[in-house]
Amino acid sequence: MAIKIDDKFNDSYIPVSFRNKKVQWARLNEPDEYKGKKSWKLQMIYDMTDPTEKAEATALKKAGFNVRKKNGITFLEVKKAVDEKHPDKKPYVVGADGKTPFTEDIGNGSVVNVNASAHHWDVCDTITLYITGVQVVDHVVYEKGAGFDAVGTGSGASFGAGDDIPF
Repeated sequence: MAIKIDDKFNDSYIPVSFRNKKVQWARLNEPDEYKGKKSWKLQMIYDMTDPTEKAEATALKKAGFNVRKKNGITFLEVKKAVDEKHPDKKPYVVGADGKTPFTEDIGNGSVVNVNASAHHWDVCDTITLYITGVQVVDHVVYEKGAGFDAVGTGSGASFGAGDDIPF
């Protein structure tokens, strides 16, 4: 992390870099939509069993970053609202070489470097991170679906109407 926790914002944006972060819910090719608002985003995962990761997450939360925990996973979300005038203008995403545009969907567990701008909001005393660029270091292929085989294929028990289910 390239920000000093005691940096002063003075109503400006401070560049922040995160290196070798595992991510989940990366939406960098198609924006995420929530309550009618679209944004490019990803969540950087913090392994709270790793002392270094835990210390970073704790320091970020103490500094005012919105480090959250959901379903046992600690994460920090980085996003950028879709510009309605320029909806195709998205964060710059490159491959491991740092030059080649990366256009594949990024799967959960991928490792990335993230450049962002941090802005402090006095109203709620929190810090928001806005994505400026992402470098994919170790790509995990994004797989759509819920892990089911097509109906009628695969193995395992199947039960029909009237069958006695053993539980």
